Amino acid sequence: MLGVPGCVHDGWLYLTKFRDVDKHFLYYFFYWKKQHFYNSAYGAAIQNINTEILRNTDIALPPLPVQERIASILSAYDDLIAKNTRRIKILEEMAEMIFREWFVSFRFPGHAKVPMVKSELGLIPKGWEVRKLFDVAEVTYGFPFKSKLFTVEPIGIGTRLRLHLPDNVFPRPGAKPLAAQGIRASGSEPGTRTKLGPPDRWS
Repeated sequence: MLGVPGCVHDGWLYLTKFRDVDKHFLYYFFYWKKQHFYNSAYGAAIQNINTEILRNTDIALPPLPVQERIASILSAYDDLIAKNTRRIKILEEMAEMIFREWFVSFRFPGHAKVPMVKSELGLIPKGWEVRKLFDVAEVTYGFPFKSKLFTVEPIGIGTRLRLHLPDNVFPRPGAKPLAAQGIRASGSEPGTRTKLGPPDRWS
């Protein structure tokens, strides 16, 4: 299932001698069930699972040709995701390079025609100015909801984090303040900057 040669630590569990199951299908099944294994694990410093946990794990097992078809489709998506991830990384590097060229080195298009003038940060193009962040933007802090309001739910072969708010509340400007809805977050006093309203767009 690793796909490459490797050594197995004596604290690991590994599967061999697959019977009537495609190993790639099994890989995606375990990936989908990873939250189940996290929740079943024990140990303080390092989370562990044992053979009993695996033995008690039920597997929805279609016929072998169906398993292979499912694994093939998911594998193709994984390959596509990997390719797009590499492309995104290249684009991010290009964007960073352009940003540094234009806004750090000041070699933007037409820079040769723009004189440099002194500023508190050093030489900058004429017409530019040095401003503080709070002078050009308003900063609003988010609200630290209690962890008990969140649950982890399986979705496809992954998981998602869902926030469960009390009835008839949804973050929306202009609604009642958070404190008025009876919601308090640990480690902070309720304020009026974070507001809630009807869950008309919550899913």
